Amino acid sequence: MMRSVVCFACAAKCLFGAGVASAAPACGLQSVGVNFGAYSPLSGSSTDGVGQIRVSCDASTTYTIRLESGGNPSARGMTGGSDVLQYQLYTDAGRFTAWGDGAAGTSTMVSDQVHGIFPVYGRIPGGQNVRPGTYTDTIVVTLGF
Repeated sequence: MMRSVVCFACAAKCLFGAGVASAAPACGLQSVGVNFGAYSPLSGSSTDGVGQIRVSCDASTTYTIRLESGGNPSARGMTGGSDVLQYQLYTDAGRFTAWGDGAAGTSTMVSDQVHGIFPVYGRIPGGQNVRPGTYTDTIVVTLGF
């Protein structure tokens, strides 16, 4: 008699345990790169640009957007031939808060918007002596939730 009770309790637990499930939120992102336009090494002035990251989730969830350092880990730099053009990315239009992965004094973006549009503000400091050409860098955007 004791055996049948134990087996029934086990079967009931397994049956009811199988009915519990939770669905994790699903999120995706798209990005539009920062276009700085023409940079003049002779002007001494900074050159600014703006890009965009769009996040879309199927439910409200808190997520973090991190920007990796790019192809030049010690400082952000776009390469063109053998020259490197230094730049920085920011979370704010005033270009005070560097956007990164949360290390080395950089910040990340945290939000819970189901559909969020986040501007990426860029700046190339003036006074860099580089040759004419096209300068590029690739930044990995990580969405954690």
